[in-house]
Amino acid sequence: MTLNGRIRPLDIRHDLEGLGELLEIAFAGELEMVGLDLRNEIEGIKRMAPLLLFLARISDDFRHLLDGFVWEEGDRIVASVTVHRRGRDGTCWEIGTVATHPDYRRRGLARRLVTRAIDYVAALGGEICVLEVRSDNPPAYDLYRSLGFSQYDSISDLKLDGPLKVQAKPADGYQIRPLELAELPIVYDLALRETPAEVQSFVPVRESQYRVSHLRRLLTPLLERLQRRDNYRISAECNGKLVGYARLKAKRGSKSPHELLLTVDPSHHSPLGEPLLTAALEKLGEYSHQDTVVSVRTSYTDLLGIFERYGFREIMVGHKLGKKLTNQPRPC
Repeated sequence: MTLNGRIRPLDIRHDLEGLGELLEIAFAGELEMVGLDLRNEIEGIKRMAPLLLFLARISDDFRHLLDGFVWEEGDRIVASVTVHRRGRDGTCWEIGTVATHPDYRRRGLARRLVTRAIDYVAALGGEICVLEVRSDNPPAYDLYRSLGFSQYDSISDLKLDGPLKVQAKPADGYQIRPLELAELPIVYDLALRETPAEVQSFVPVRESQYRVSHLRRLLTPLLERLQRRDNYRISAECNGKLVGYARLKAKRGSKSPHELLLTVDPSHHSPLGEPLLTAALEKLGEYSHQDTVVSVRTSYTDLLGIFERYGFREIMVGHKLGKKLTNQPRPC
């Protein structure tokens, strides 16, 4: 098949339907594995897009959230890549949604699109691009390595089928409480302790990732309503110091799974892992349906064991890869 198409920027106002059709085909197996209701997710983006596009014009907080590129054959999107800024300082950018229609694979479209995304980030002054690739996708892994990416971490995704009614376990010596959005900057110090040194040597934890502007605090409730989800933040403190943090994204009116992220100081994994997990599951028990997915650093086998005891099962492992753009020669 001869390629007669072109790369162009993703236009979130007009491309969501075509992008959704591509992703349903390109990621059919993964969507089924995770249980993601892609159509519902697309509808959520549609509801938010006008507001986010307006905010991007007036506030740096909301700029570069919906960037990307597509390969278009005629009027059909057959390949795509998205890219967004992580944090507010513009240092680190994440590449995602690298998708190619099965009829157009092995024609170099993914390479062209990812290269375009890298060039885009470099032109905006970015210093590093990161992405994630499934461990069972060697062709994609080899592609990214050939483009100069290096692996710096691995993440296990686990899934709990259906709701689980549990009561929060006591956490002797800890104070577990809700964490307000305005308090998010205190998670920075915890993230520094939780992230292994070898990971930080490649992708440093930056304070800007946890900084919350007044505008973001004001608009977050509205954005959550548009997405039809409830966000909960739970902190665990010991002697006045934050040593654990759980973030829940509870979905309403969707078949998509709830999302759970745990950040725990490694020296507190054993005593705190189960109480913080059960506090999160108790909150999710207020919802009448849906599965729950969680991401845990693969090297933290003690935390993985706690999740498995509560019925979570590993569904995939993703390798984190990054490419430093400053003073880095482009591979041939």
